[in-house]
Amino acid sequence: IAMKTRLSTDLVQNFRYHCIISLAMVTRFCIEGGMPGEQAYRMSDFYIHKVDEATTIDLVEELHDAACMDYAKRMQQIKNKPVCSKPVTLCLNYIYAHMHEKITTEDLAEEVHLHPSYLSRLFREQMGCTLHDYILDQKIQTAKQMLQFSERSYAEIANLLAFSSQSHFIQVFSKKVGVTPRQFRESEYRSTLMRGDAPKM
Repeated sequence: IAMKTRLSTDLVQNFRYHCIISLAMVTRFCIEGGMPGEQAYRMSDFYIHKVDEATTIDLVEELHDAACMDYAKRMQQIKNKPVCSKPVTLCLNYIYAHMHEKITTEDLAEEVHLHPSYLSRLFREQMGCTLHDYILDQKIQTAKQMLQFSERSYAEIANLLAFSSQSHFIQVFSKKVGVTPRQFRESEYRSTLMRGDAPKM
């Protein structure tokens, strides 16, 4: 994190401030670039919360880099997709805002005032996948963040993301990612977060 101005006499806090300012700018640029606001702000809230709890400069920088990579990957996905119609955009915003709830096609159809079958067809034409698959993909992306940056149990993650059970979550995760949640955590969990002074989600 490049710093020209010291915002605090506490060096770690100074890094936190600059990191949060940087994330705010990245969030705004991504929204202007086409990322749904709900998704951008949800990601920002997640990383800012982790930065607020960071106790070392190395950890702040690691979280900053992880956030930038996360935003870049998601923006690349957005840029590779055609411009969405208003109903589909509203669906995307609804999905990001209700990630911790069970979301059905009927819920989304009611939200955008369209027949479920028509909305399903429209979504698939514009997004290249079914609504069901898209919702699961986004939940799995969120689960990967939880596995990487927290010590939440698989049961907790399954419950937070409204999977029907822990076994269902593990089954979907393994199918989508190619490894089990346990294998993913063992290979991706941030080593610096495992120290005794590491923050908890």
